[in-house]
Amino acid sequence: MTNTEVVEKKTESAPSEKTEHPGYEGQSYLPKTDIIETVDGVTIWAEMPGVGNDAVDIVLEKNVLTIEGRIQEPAIPEGYGPKGHEYPLGHYYRTFKLSNEFDRDTIQAQMKNGVLSVTLPRHKEVAPKRIEVTQG
Repeated sequence: MTNTEVVEKKTESAPSEKTEHPGYEGQSYLPKTDIIETVDGVTIWAEMPGVGNDAVDIVLEKNVLTIEGRIQEPAIPEGYGPKGHEYPLGHYYRTFKLSNEFDRDTIQAQMKNGVLSVTLPRHKEVAPKRIEVTQG
């Protein structure tokens, strides 16, 4: 990253590892994430398979971005029983500390194919500007 402060608050755990989330009873997981920087801002991709749009909460408070998602156990038809269980059920939780360079009012989020994309645009006055050099 170049001069951009997007720091994960939870760095002691590896992605997809089980973690503890205060105030949540049950299993919590750290979603795998990628942080992509462009001239205009930063995008965070968080892998959250099985989480629907209505089960995602994104909150920005005091420069801490919190991403949470819940996976409900699928309804099993009457007369059927599970023979195995590998798919994680429970709660995804990840936090990121942000610098003041991002425009809080223009943050956008989109869920597509189990990947949450959170776009954090920079304030226009913070974005790098190329200065043209002229013959003098």
